[in-house]
Amino acid sequence: MLIALYAQEDQRFGCVVEDGIIRNTERPLFPLVSYLKQKYGFDPQQDSQANKNDTQKSESIQQDQDGDERAETPSKSKASRILRMALTAAQKLNEKDKQNDSYMNQLLDNLVKTFDIRACVFATFFRVGFDLHELTPSEKQYMEMIQLYPYLKNGEIWKDIKQELDDMNVKPTSDDKNWMDSSVEGAQEQIEQAIVNQSKILADVRAK
Repeated sequence: MLIALYAQEDQRFGCVVEDGIIRNTERPLFPLVSYLKQKYGFDPQQDSQANKNDTQKSESIQQDQDGDERAETPSKSKASRILRMALTAAQKLNEKDKQNDSYMNQLLDNLVKTFDIRACVFATFFRVGFDLHELTPSEKQYMEMIQLYPYLKNGEIWKDIKQELDDMNVKPTSDDKNWMDSSVEGAQEQIEQAIVNQSKILADVRAK
């Protein structure tokens, strides 16, 4: 039952598993989420050509607007003032309104949607043991990923940190960079080994 629950969570977070083998090798836990996607709505590294086109369009628009820059300044200032007023008004919302049922239900709904039950599944197996006896081949394939959950999570966290530092043009120290790279590479090696093990299980099933 725990393995089935883990599989359902994989589907919910957009993980692709074919023939019992994980296909999201870059981000096996959260393939649809990354630092760059959360900030920009897409990954610039994967859409370099689109970025190039957008840059060209932006440069063209900027050239057309250079002559009107002085005239736009008051408008921008007004927009900023309105935004500040809206934020101030939002901060002054009555605390009682925040405690009503609809508000609390929305908070709980958002929490449920973002909570990763796979961590609980791993924690349970970690306590009782990753016993592969009496498991079906497909369950054994999934167990390969379940027992690696903390390593995979750690690898994705370090990938996000690396993306954020690159995006902010912040250069880590050599020691920090080596630690970050080794953490990402270690997680990637774990994924590759898990895929090898999953493939062996699949081959054994097909050979029978």
